[in-house]
Amino acid sequence: MRNLAFAMIVVLGVVSFPSTLTLKSSAIASGRYVTLYDLAATFNGISVRVLKNFKVAFSPQPGTYYTIDAKSVKARAENEIKWLDVLLTSNKIKVSSRSFTINLVKVQQALASKLSTNVFIMDFPTVKIAESDYTVNIKSISEIDGKKFALVEIKANGMNTYANVGFETDLIGRTNDIKKIPEIVNSSLKKKFSLSLINNVKAVPEAFSDNASDQKNSKDGADGTLSSTGDGKLHSSSLQNDFEFIDVGKPFILSKNIIGVPVNFISSSKVVRSVVLKYTVHEYKEVVVAANRIEYGQKITRNSLKLKKLDVYATTTAYATSIKECAGKIALWSFLNGQVVSMQGLKSPPDVVVGQILIAYISYPTMMVTTFVRVMQNGNMGQVIPVRNIENGYMMYGTIEKGPKIRIYSGGE
Repeated sequence: MRNLAFAMIVVLGVVSFPSTLTLKSSAIASGRYVTLYDLAATFNGISVRVLKNFKVAFSPQPGTYYTIDAKSVKARAENEIKWLDVLLTSNKIKVSSRSFTINLVKVQQALASKLSTNVFIMDFPTVKIAESDYTVNIKSISEIDGKKFALVEIKANGMNTYANVGFETDLIGRTNDIKKIPEIVNSSLKKKFSLSLINNVKAVPEAFSDNASDQKNSKDGADGTLSSTGDGKLHSSSLQNDFEFIDVGKPFILSKNIIGVPVNFISSSKVVRSVVLKYTVHEYKEVVVAANRIEYGQKITRNSLKLKKLDVYATTTAYATSIKECAGKIALWSFLNGQVVSMQGLKSPPDVVVGQILIAYISYPTMMVTTFVRVMQNGNMGQVIPVRNIENGYMMYGTIEKGPKIRIYSGGE
């Protein structure tokens, strides 16, 4: 009887005090799977272990979200966990995943350790993971057309992510002032360019630190951007530690007039930041432009040209730098006032022109006969053109020679 009474008390206790769980309207996944624990706003009468072992779905990709039908979760949970009563706060549950960006310093240090040399990160894809605790391994090194690449393995929470990183090992200079980087770059290129640091350069995806989560709404440099002020120093709330000096890597082309300069910020003999600074490149020269409108076919004079200082870096125009080499030529194009005069749009005038009167001659073994002829076609030295004898009107053909004069080959009426 005592055992039966005790069993009845236990049963009554279970019935009187069921396990309950209230679902959230939105949740953040904390691992590879979305579990009932992630979706629980409140719960009692059930262990955390049971909730964490109850897998609802795979977690969304880092930094993304999807929605789950709350009624389906309720039905499955109440069916699989006995005595559980699930309460809803909404019909849909928005499930999102945390986002952590890979710290480039970790990648740089892993590469430098493997290669035992300077390493500058030139290109690294935006890789986001859902965990802040991760390791970086270098799986392989390759070189294609003189460019170096590494296959990087990122391990986090039992999952592996792979990415290709472009890097360089050439150190071209060292400085403690960002304003001196253009001098180092020009010295390596053996040219005199004007380099303008692009403000708010996206130095690395999202941020420098490991614990920088999705920062789409961050402000004033907290997203890992760099800006340059008059003192030539880098300023950003993401760049909190001072640096002792900057190692500068070999520049590379990013677009038509923008180059990237990989740099490592060094403090206490360690790389504390690895970034790519972006510069707009300018090359100023005095080039020939039209002083007024030049029409097609017009012979260009000195008065129709002038010199103007322009940025010619990455231009495809075959510009001229001397008025003398343009004056006297014929325009193959029309040029507007102030337009750069392209050498491709000019041609030298013909050596002889239609209507011009020249001396013509024909040679015999014992004599040379000369006469005056009228040129019937524009031509240049060495070209055979038709001419007409001034005295008798006969049409003849001859070669233009230095003088200019015409050497006759044949003729007729």
